[in-house]
Amino acid sequence: MPPNLAWCEERLCEWVVTPANAWSNMAYLFVAAWIAREVKRRSEQGVLKLYAPTSLLVGLTSFVYHASYTFFFQVFDFAGMYLFIFLPLMTQFWTLGWVKESQILPRYIGAVLFFTALTVAFYFLSIPLQLIMVFLILSVIGLELLRRSKLRKANHTWRGGDFFTAFVLLFIGATLSALDLSGKFCDPANHWLQGHSLWHLCTGAALIFVYRHFRTQGLLKGQ
Repeated sequence: MPPNLAWCEERLCEWVVTPANAWSNMAYLFVAAWIAREVKRRSEQGVLKLYAPTSLLVGLTSFVYHASYTFFFQVFDFAGMYLFIFLPLMTQFWTLGWVKESQILPRYIGAVLFFTALTVAFYFLSIPLQLIMVFLILSVIGLELLRRSKLRKANHTWRGGDFFTAFVLLFIGATLSALDLSGKFCDPANHWLQGHSLWHLCTGAALIFVYRHFRTQGLLKGQ
């Protein structure tokens, strides 16, 4: 079965069907290596230890999806994204006092499995799968604004420079990806650069700043 949408890049009859969109995922592997080095250097624990392996999985699952261009591997692509995005979400739930520390791991696993199943359901119901990620990204932003408000009321400082940078990179990447999908930034025969491949580069960089933000702020319960 084909994926639920078609990006601009021309599909080739090769092992890697869309080279630009596939190989651009190597950016996530470099991000994973950088975060892993930081985690080891700082001897970080808990949720922060998962940022490197999940960044790696985001890159690998997205590569396989764009290399195959099938819905089967698109599901794994979404699962990889869920594995990453629920790290800041669960951290936010914990710091806001909505879940206990002992509940983080089971709820994290449950959320990833639930939304992966929801992705499959959306496909067969002909509902755009990308709406799920839009909802989750807006949830992260909304919860961080809530945390910021609580911090200010408690006379604490919210250091949001890294979070803002991640948002800007995400916005730029989403714009380029949308232009790719609409055909306005599109050269199907260009297998080196595509709007969606630039999405991979922008979001890869954004993952670093998400990690940096929650390293310095997100694990400070009650702040």
